[in-house]
Amino acid sequence: GTNAAGEIYHEFSNTPYEVQKDHLQKTQRLAREKLGITLQTFGAPGNAIDDATCRAIDKIEELDIWLYGNSASKKHVLKRHTNIEYPTHNPDFQQFLNHDHSNPDCLVLQVHPNSWDDRRFSQFDQIIQFLKHRPCSFTTPIAYHRLCSGA
Repeated sequence: GTNAAGEIYHEFSNTPYEVQKDHLQKTQRLAREKLGITLQTFGAPGNAIDDATCRAIDKIEELDIWLYGNSASKKHVLKRHTNIEYPTHNPDFQQFLNHDHSNPDCLVLQVHPNSWDDRRFSQFDQIIQFLKHRPCSFTTPIAYHRLCSGA
């Protein structure tokens, strides 16, 4: 949206710390009440964040992992090293191959399957098949965090 000063804002970017912290706390509460789970990983919509997000995330005890977060955070931040969607919402096997994704200890892939058709799912499948034939393992963010922290 756009605020009264004409500045663009997102839920976790260009909004006050108190608003961001409140949204995180409400999400945790609703996940417990409605789903019976405690969320341990956070990723901001559109990956839009700011310094207030870092402060707010650090106040939410249950959150351990932050996807594409601010490295100043006390949380385990998983960085983006490559994409599979070129542009967003469009998996592209050849574009994926054109980028170096062999060095990181952890390759985090952000996907938007709700917008894919059969062709896009086929491209995604090719990427996954390619990765399965490399020396890599597939895991969840929390399992990776536990592995890294020795838990």
